[in-house]
Amino acid sequence: MSDVELLLFLRSSESADVRSIIQRIFTRDLYTPVFRARALEAGQCNYEQYGVRQSSLAQLGMFDRDRLDELEQGIAKKAGVKPNHVILYCPRAAPGLQKVRQHVEIHRGSTEFRDEVHGPHYRISTDHLRLWEAYVFCDPEIEVGKRLAIAEAAANLLRLRNEVQADRREVDRSPQLSLLEDEP
Repeated sequence: MSDVELLLFLRSSESADVRSIIQRIFTRDLYTPVFRARALEAGQCNYEQYGVRQSSLAQLGMFDRDRLDELEQGIAKKAGVKPNHVILYCPRAAPGLQKVRQHVEIHRGSTEFRDEVHGPHYRISTDHLRLWEAYVFCDPEIEVGKRLAIAEAAANLLRLRNEVQADRREVDRSPQLSLLEDEP
């Protein structure tokens, strides 16, 4: 199934929440990022710390759909919003990392993965580790105070520093401001 076919299929879902989210995708009324954090701090971009962080996020439930639902519900409850108004996302692996893993020939006809010690590939792979991020999105109609509460709950849960600037989290989508935004 292509992405578009999947969206068209989900648009006829029995779940009103799913249909609502899919409709928002089609109309480009997307959820707003209120939390974004690098999964690894600058000094942690190595394979040992990467493994440690993957393990801690897995134990938290970030890669298990049912437990992820529980985490989203917990964030929503702390912020006083509906659970379907919060989306927590973190990929299991750093983006593109599998593409830079390199076989190194040890002796003729014998290779092994040695990314972590092999010169130029090490730099490229650690650059990919820096790209690994966790996100929290919320319904764009959520009021400012609750957006801030969602961001704070996510930072506390993940123990990561939010890199979404406060002014981006505090955008008020009230009709008065949207009228001003439309003026030249």
